[in-house]
Order: sequence, then structure tokens, then C-alpha cells
Amino acid sequence: MPISMPRKNALKLDQGKRSTKLEAKQLQVPKTLRRLLRQPRSRPRKNKFMQVISVTDIKPNPSNPRLIKDDKFHKLVQSLIDFPEMAKVRPIVVNQDMVILGGNMRFKAMKEAKWTEIPVEVVDWDEAKQREFIIKDNVGFGEWDWDDLANNWDAEELDAWGLDVPNFESAEQQDLSDKITDTYRIEIVCENEEMQQQAYNQLIEQGYECRILTL
Repeated sequence: MPISMPRKNALKLDQGKRSTKLEAKQLQVPKTLRRLLRQPRSRPRKNKFMQVISVTDIKPNPSNPRLIKDDKFHKLVQSLIDFPEMAKVRPIVVNQDMVILGGNMRFKAMKEAKWTEIPVEVVDWDEAKQREFIIKDNVGFGEWDWDDLANNWDAEELDAWGLDVPNFESAEQQDLSDKITDTYRIEIVCENEEMQQQAYNQLIEQGYECRILTL
């Protein structure tokens, strides 16, 4: 025989079930919010001008003022082979016509390394700004701290990476005595310009090499 329950208690039980279901629903996090929570709080913004395009679509700049020696070029090729990620953080800079403004030597090295696609950054600049960038991008404003490089870096690695490291020891030990020539000079003090000219003419007639100096 079923047990009857007072109406008041049944209502409380029903309300308790509904409350438990409501709390359970409130604890459920929506899928979209869960996806957002799983993402890092801050992400670097993607450069909308960055593209990866076929090497055949890029045009070398015929007005490029930079040159590179063969040994340095081979080192550049090898550095791209060993460290290809470098190209993504330092892309080739091109204009709207895909003509290179910055990175002609790297582009040449990438082709030598048999790359088929190259990261580029496309800029929309007028002619004057493009010409200004070509020069400023190739100007070395800073200088190397040679003491720091000598004490904290490996000279062979620096050379392999393309840096011209001077050999200070060999320069100090090099015998330059055969490069030095002896010269003997006299200084004649004259009272005026006329006396100076006369002395100069006489010495020239006698076969001496002379220069007139007015101090």
C-alpha cells in the first residue's frame, strides 16, 4: 500500500529538487566560455601585412645599394639552413609590387638554400619613403662592444654567424718595421712672403722637394 505524504512536505521536496537542478545548471560553464578560459589571457597580435608567398612572386630590387662577398654569402645561406625560424621574425620587406625594399641578400640566400616560399611583410609607402627605408635599413647605427664579445662569446661561432671578428693578437704581433720609411725635414722661418718665395725657389732649383706653409 503506497504511503501518502502530507502536501506541505511533498511541496518542499519538489522545490528542493528544482533548486538542486537550478544550482547544477548554474555550475555548468557554457562551451564558448570554456574555450575562452582555456586560451591565454593575452596573445600577440598577428601582423595582417605578413604573408608567406612563392619565391617566384618576389622581385629583387635593381637599385639595391648593398653588396655581399662570397664568403659572407655562404655563411648567410648556412645560417638560414641552420636557423630557418629567423626568417619568420625578420621577414623580407616588399612594396605593393612585390619589389624588395629590405632583405635583398637574404632573399638571394633563401633562393640558394632552395626555399620555395618566403615570409614577407608588405608595406604601402610612397616612393620617397621607400627610398629612405632602403638606406636606413642598411645603416649600422650601433657599434660592437669588442671587449664583451671577446670575453662572453665564442669567436668561432661569431665568425660562422657572419661577424667579422678582428684578430687583435695577430695585429699586435705583426712586424710593421718594413712599412716604415725615414724622412728628414727642415723648417725655414721667413720674415715675410717675399722671403718665403725666394727660399722656396732656391731650394726647388737645387732639387729639394718643398711645400709652402703659411701658419
